[in-house]
Amino acid sequence: MAKAPKQEPLDELEEDVPKKRGARRTTNQELERLYEQSSARILQERNDFFLPQIRDFISKDQWVNLRPEYQRRHRWDKKKQSRLIESLLMNVPVPPVFLYEGELNRYEVMDGQQRLVSLLEFYNNKLALTGLDAWAGLNGRKYRDLPAKLQRGLDRRRISAVVLLAESAAPEQLGTTDIRREVFSRLNTGGTTLNVQELRNCIFAGPFNDLIIALAATQQFRKMWGIAA
Repeated sequence: MAKAPKQEPLDELEEDVPKKRGARRTTNQELERLYEQSSARILQERNDFFLPQIRDFISKDQWVNLRPEYQRRHRWDKKKQSRLIESLLMNVPVPPVFLYEGELNRYEVMDGQQRLVSLLEFYNNKLALTGLDAWAGLNGRKYRDLPAKLQRGLDRRRISAVVLLAESAAPEQLGTTDIRREVFSRLNTGGTTLNVQELRNCIFAGPFNDLIIALAATQQFRKMWGIAA
């Protein structure tokens, strides 16, 4: 029986990794120093805000800048906006928003603009709910049209906000040109959109869907339908 190849120490293997011509390898000490500078100087806190508080913060422009120059335009259609309001009424968790405190008690929206605009439009009676299935009785209603109990319930809902504080490091200390754009870029490019079948697996979960998944795992079924392994 052939002997297994001798395992070389990690340091020796790393020496054999080809390097780009003229490029100097970053030392462990330099990486540790970069880590210490970045993680220790980006200060953040998490707060929960009632929805009417968020409405008031946005309405008073001196508190929140909803559209900083690096943000995209409002993209959500009425149906997607309506589903957010329905989720809040149903007490379904929604993702937090991310804010940057450029000045003391003055915030920029880095992520969550679409959710905040939807809330503001609904509270200002500019959004009539549409396209809802779970609570179809909400369709056509604005905030003022909700029963009093639903209005009070919605007013008690909260959205979490992760705030990068003004005391965070200056850009040159973080090795980036602008911490706001860096965070915005990573928040908006870090995920992968679900494909159609992944959405079906989530929405139509049940015995039949479980059977399809089990069959798709068998070689005979894949061969019969020409499905690649």
